[in-house]
Amino acid sequence: NAREKTIMKKNLNCGIFISDEGFGHMVRQRAIIKELIRKYPSINITVFTSKNIFHLKETFENKINYLNISMHLRSVKNLDGSLNVNKTKNIFKSWKRNVVPWKNKVKVYFKNFDFIISDCVPEAFDLAKEFNIPSFGISHFTWDWFFSNVCKIKPLELSKLQESFNKCDHFLFPPFTPEKILKKYKKKISHVNFIVGGFKTNLKKNKFQKCLIMDNGTRSLSGLINKTVPYLKKIKNIEFYVCIDHLEEKSKNEIYASNNIVPVSGLKKMHEKVEEADFIIARGGFNTISECLVLKKPALFFNEKNNPEISENLRLIHKKERLANLINRNEWGKNFKKKLNSFIKKDGIKINNKLRQTKFKSNGAQQVVSIISKKLKIF
Repeated sequence: NAREKTIMKKNLNCGIFISDEGFGHMVRQRAIIKELIRKYPSINITVFTSKNIFHLKETFENKINYLNISMHLRSVKNLDGSLNVNKTKNIFKSWKRNVVPWKNKVKVYFKNFDFIISDCVPEAFDLAKEFNIPSFGISHFTWDWFFSNVCKIKPLELSKLQESFNKCDHFLFPPFTPEKILKKYKKKISHVNFIVGGFKTNLKKNKFQKCLIMDNGTRSLSGLINKTVPYLKKIKNIEFYVCIDHLEEKSKNEIYASNNIVPVSGLKKMHEKVEEADFIIARGGFNTISECLVLKKPALFFNEKNNPEISENLRLIHKKERLANLINRNEWGKNFKKKLNSFIKKDGIKINNKLRQTKFKSNGAQQVVSIISKKLKIF
């Protein structure tokens, strides 16, 4: 039919919609864009996002098109990095008001698309259905699940959001996606491996001598890292890589003057250090967890208060699979050395051994493009 002939044409047009939430959504789509360009060099890609557009431009320059437009669904954090439930609930309420104006602004671009990908903007699925364009959702959680669990929003209030997600033609979910989501969309999902940046996966003997402390995602660890820097200097047997971008000047100066702390600046540099480190201390965001599992790095993850997404990540990786450990708020500062010693001597070694037996793969982006190609019959 005419639609199939359009899909089979050589010069494909793809729209990619990325939630303005955290860093991981952009990282996943960046990996998928790289694979799309590799497989289809003449493809025309337009990315719709706002928060992390700089990182995409840094990677692709003028190889793709960019529309700096905000996505309305996101979470709101307190100064300490914990989730602000009331303000996040208000985001959902404002989304319902903003859906129509957003669609009116964006729909003009849909007439040219052969398919769209989203991580995971519900109103993009509405427009895809309206224009009869195949749509693919790629994420480790959906916003209907998030708002139901975070703000306890009732099913009736969530009906519009649910209706939008039901319009998505096919979901592609990585490992550790919550079981409730998999069950809900089981009739139209594919399971894919982790989607992460380009890493070398050469295993080396873990001596627990290099530790990366990441202030990742929502900067929820800035205050705790500030509190801990004076004690890091006293742990002479470990070299620490510490992200300094959001630390106090006093902490930065202490780091510059120390012999065992290496300052790291910028998200790109921080994630590159994951490969170098022997073990990681970070907020339990999905992208960081993915990187640690793929690279087989033992980790201490910090939970984020009031955030069911982080709690679910940690429930699956810590309580269920025992592939990481947790660090609590009271284990920073003066108690940090004690926590570190305990981890290295006990759980760290067990986790390291178990990780080396796992077979987590990082070819999710290739799988995504392959599945999309088959479903669209692109040749």
